[in-house]
Amino acid sequence: GRTAFRCSTPDYMPIVGPAPVHDKYVDTFARLRKDKNWRFDEAKADHYPNLYLNTGHGSKGLITCPISADLIASMICNEPLPLPKNLIDAVNPSRFIIKNLIKQAI
Repeated sequence: GRTAFRCSTPDYMPIVGPAPVHDKYVDTFARLRKDKNWRFDEAKADHYPNLYLNTGHGSKGLITCPISADLIASMICNEPLPLPKNLIDAVNPSRFIIKNLIKQAI
């Protein structure tokens, strides 16, 4: 028999964007452990310079990869982003760090 594996995420959304520095994110957003409603719009955490992620597309890769690549290219070139902010936040690589802080898993 044959087997095929696809890289997917627990929430079925791809991971697209700058790679977060895990320890800096945990330090910056530690307040979420106690206050899950804290608005952190102004808080900024570090990302690894010139390192971007584009993975976890699963079975929908033919649809999501081109727009994800366009999003990363726009980020690198400081051009207007092709997606609305709420969708960019939904695919942000740091979303799992934020969710785990809220759940107090880390």
